[in-house]
Amino acid sequence: MAKEKKVVDAPFATPEMLARIHKVIGQCEGIERMVKSGRQIENIMLQISAIRSALQRLGQVLLEAHIESNVKKAVEQGESAEAAFEDIAQAIDYFCRTK
Repeated sequence: MAKEKKVVDAPFATPEMLARIHKVIGQCEGIERMVKSGRQIENIMLQISAIRSALQRLGQVLLEAHIESNVKKAVEQGESAEAAFEDIAQAIDYFCRTK
């Protein structure tokens, strides 16, 4: 079982990021309504594709913010590049698994 890191702040909770998340939530709710109302499968699959694209972009934006934040923090705190790199590499690995 992987040890989870404790989050002490929420630097990624920007209005842009939250808007992206709410967009995906709305799209998922839309699919639920489409399924319940018996909409054509083509329309439902199109919405699923849109959600996948939105989630991919959300992950990309989060990863970019994480990398920027991590490098900045490492420089400010005088941490080794190796420690920052390991954390960034792990985040990239997690992101690549979602494809």
